[in-house]
Amino acid sequence: MESKEESRAIKRIEKRIKKLLNRMEEADFCEFMAYANSKSRVLWSNILQRLIRSLGIITGSAVVIAFVIFFSNRLSGFSLDFLADYIKELVELVSLHYPE
Repeated sequence: MESKEESRAIKRIEKRIKKLLNRMEEADFCEFMAYANSKSRVLWSNILQRLIRSLGIITGSAVVIAFVIFFSNRLSGFSLDFLADYIKELVELVSLHYPE
């Protein structure tokens, strides 16, 4: 026979389980598990996410660099010829290590 404390504990546990089940239903847990168990779906999702992030980083970096160069040339009349020379040397170094 159960004591009052045991029956209260069981009711509390049942109440928590019901809350958990309701939250899982609200969050479409079954759909998420179907997604997580599909390796090809997860793989393609990750590939697309990384591709989109990479494109965003490249685009954002290009915009920031363009603004920096534009404003540095506008405000100070500063020429970035040294940067072109540096890039040229870098390309030459890379071509020495990886000839076509």
